[in-house]
Amino acid sequence: MNIIFITPHGNLIYGGEKSLLLLMRELRQRNVRVTVVCPETGVFINLLKAEGIETVVCPICNLFKRTVFIYLNSVLRLWVIVRKVKPDIIHCNSATVAQIAIPVAWLFGIPTVVHLRNDLSCSGAKRDLVTKALAVIANSSFTGADLINCMDQEKRHVIHNPIEIPAVDALGQDTDRRLVLFVGQICPHKGVDAFIQIASKLKNHPLKPRLMILGDEPYHAKGYLHEIKKKAEELGVLPIIEFAGHVKEPEKYYQKASVVIVPSKKEPFGRVAAEAMMYGLPVVASRVGGLPEVVEDNVTGFLVDPDDVDGFTEKVQYLLNEPEKAKAMGRAGRERAIKLFSPQRHAAQVMEVYKEVLK
Repeated sequence: MNIIFITPHGNLIYGGEKSLLLLMRELRQRNVRVTVVCPETGVFINLLKAEGIETVVCPICNLFKRTVFIYLNSVLRLWVIVRKVKPDIIHCNSATVAQIAIPVAWLFGIPTVVHLRNDLSCSGAKRDLVTKALAVIANSSFTGADLINCMDQEKRHVIHNPIEIPAVDALGQDTDRRLVLFVGQICPHKGVDAFIQIASKLKNHPLKPRLMILGDEPYHAKGYLHEIKKKAEELGVLPIIEFAGHVKEPEKYYQKASVVIVPSKKEPFGRVAAEAMMYGLPVVASRVGGLPEVVEDNVTGFLVDPDDVDGFTEKVQYLLNEPEKAKAMGRAGRERAIKLFSPQRHAAQVMEVYKEVLK
């Protein structure tokens, strides 16, 4: 089998890129040829090349934001690539790239699979285009909900994102009972402001917990980190919060943490929650988006309304005060994560979709 993957980022590594890489590793073990088309060079495309994955740079423009001439140029460039690679399937790693992939696939009579990484509620035009694909994979039931009334059920698939499974000896043997983690982009929808408020309510806890933020502000939220630090200073918690910035290996922090907080205001899937569970950590997360599909409330952690700072604080305090209960939730979380989010399971489910569209 020969697959072209088209992804919107070559110089960024977010959850969609991590999931794509894990999928391709599994597919290659199944003797599937993969080629990745990216709009630019950078850290992600370099990572793919280091793994021996064939990559091609091709401009990918947004039809709704660019002129028709620029759009048609992107379509023509992709047409040349497809003619050369001769794929069996074109797999779009986001709805955005489907704008150029679906017309090219139609010209060659090649089936298209579109992978939804975010919900489509903001764009009716984009949603209408996605329904032209032979199959759509949503990374959660929440993400795929917008397609229920506009696409046949047999063409819609929910396949949760894959998460790399750490070895048992990588789990937190040296867990710091006091370390409370936030992992993610520093932008408004990730709920970093709520984490700062939670910190202000935890600062007088007898254990004197350590609070750490892993992540940096993305290009679309420049200046927000300054706002967050200013708020932390106003609440008197700036000295007790460590802003670690972007880290290449968050695993070592997962290994030492006692609890992970995911206070997002919206979340298509909930990758950080799933990663934390893989490391045997209890998670306190917002009851929004795909997070209820990841975290089993009162079993692998707790779900709280996103604006309920007191509720978040209460659950974190409970886990700090009850380390044995926290460990039990962590073990349950790892079992659930391995069962639902292993790369092997993910690849097997995607392969079934490929087989269906090739019939």
